[in-house]
Amino acid sequence: MNTNGKKRWASICLGIMCCLTICAAQIERKQLFNDGWRFVLGEVKGASELEFDDASWRELTLPHDWSVEADFNEKESSGNDGGYVVTGIGWYRKSFHLPASVQGKRMALYFEGVYMNRFTQSVYIPGSIFKTVTVAAALEEIPDIREQIFTCTGLREYGIDKVTCERAHGKLNLREALARSGNCSFAQIAGLVGKENMEKYVEQFNVVKPMKFDGVTTASGNFDLSRAAAVQVAWSAIGQYTDQINPCRFMTFMGAIASGGTGVEPYLVSRVTVGDEVTYQAQPVSTQPLISQQQADILQEYMRNNVTAVYGDRNFPGLNVCAKSGTSQLGGDKASNAMFAGFVADEEYPLAFMVVIEGGGYGASACVPVL
Repeated sequence: MNTNGKKRWASICLGIMCCLTICAAQIERKQLFNDGWRFVLGEVKGASELEFDDASWRELTLPHDWSVEADFNEKESSGNDGGYVVTGIGWYRKSFHLPASVQGKRMALYFEGVYMNRFTQSVYIPGSIFKTVTVAAALEEIPDIREQIFTCTGLREYGIDKVTCERAHGKLNLREALARSGNCSFAQIAGLVGKENMEKYVEQFNVVKPMKFDGVTTASGNFDLSRAAAVQVAWSAIGQYTDQINPCRFMTFMGAIASGGTGVEPYLVSRVTVGDEVTYQAQPVSTQPLISQQQADILQEYMRNNVTAVYGDRNFPGLNVCAKSGTSQLGGDKASNAMFAGFVADEEYPLAFMVVIEGGGYGASACVPVL
């Protein structure tokens, strides 16, 4: 695992471009970029690679919205607000050549309109992946937290209110409480950390703040305990109550744990080449330190234990994956969102990841096959 902070865990996002702008000597020239796109519906392995063969894909001109080409379906997760249209994954690719005359000149991609990117623009109730935040807060605030024992009977009462767990886990230390995701244990941990300190550390860790990169501003999350009773503080530490996180921002927090406490800002474009020459190469930009390296090292070990003891290394052959799953309960008869967040603790694959499956149900069983 990385302990010196020199290795950077970065995330890369891809978008659809519709206008190419070339600026030189204060002269702006625009080229419409809507023609010559290729499209396929569904996930395609390797489609982001430069040499990928997309000749069999459908050719089209932007703007394009594949969701309206299918029949409306009242059972779709888009629901009433989304017009009951079919949801899923679609790939768009466009190949083009830049003339040698633009070499060394400034180029920009102008997005005139793109369907909402849930990775940057949505927020979700995090469920148990938020327990990594609570553990980080507890490690920072309570010196002997790793020596303490928490008892989970499956139920913890607060007057007429209660926190429940799917089973009685018995006596657990902090490491075991995270691995078994014991709600009752985390209710006790929340009481030890305290409402004000939970708010302080969520602010310090930047978990719910919007972030800006390459002209994109992510959606703001939420963590507000100003009117919370003790039972609500407990549920917030579990990742429920009114907690909301943005996937991009939370993945950056995962990267900070992997990198010894300091994260790396995402970027949209990794590299631009003209012919065989690289004309632009993104440079990783570090965030401010979010947690201490000591606590980051402990969290790395705990999240690695989650995989070896619960999720199974067999699901990630050849990789040292560190992760936490979550089942985001939405209330009523709505199916839970499945969540899975973590990173690969290998120098060869310095990757942080965040999986959200809307309506997917139980976190680990739904998300692990995606990875």
